[in-house]
Amino acid sequence: MSVWRGNRRRRGWREGASAVEFALLAPLLALVLAGTFELGTYLYQLSALQKSLRAGAMYGARMTFPLSDAATLELSNLVKTGQTAAGGTYLLNGWTDGGASLTPKFRTYTTDGQTVDILRLEASVPYAPLLPGLLDGMGITKMTLTATHEQVRIGS
Repeated sequence: MSVWRGNRRRRGWREGASAVEFALLAPLLALVLAGTFELGTYLYQLSALQKSLRAGAMYGARMTFPLSDAATLELSNLVKTGQTAAGGTYLLNGWTDGGASLTPKFRTYTTDGQTVDILRLEASVPYAPLLPGLLDGMGITKMTLTATHEQVRIGS
């Protein structure tokens, strides 16, 4: 009978050991999970920025170069809000930051004796983290999303 009691005690120790192991590993697991969510948010925001630049470049490539002030404003609204009219909500929270920038540039390219106009959009937007304290705790104080897109002018 005493043999069985000893086995019960040892089994209880083993069950308690798994709880202790979980308690030791749970914070690490939570940190890895939060980091994965943060990486996903970063990639989502970067993809949204690239798509909006592509749409803006395609829209701007159909305009007369160089762009007028009104055309530049429409282009900026399209990239930032998804619509050419003013007053829409920003696609990325970082556009509200004073450090965000959108720069249209123009250049020409000659190939086989033909010269084409090219519109290049460059954007830099501060990253808006999902969990701001997490990045600060890891020593990452500021991240910036940067993207560019070039489009050949369409039309005459």
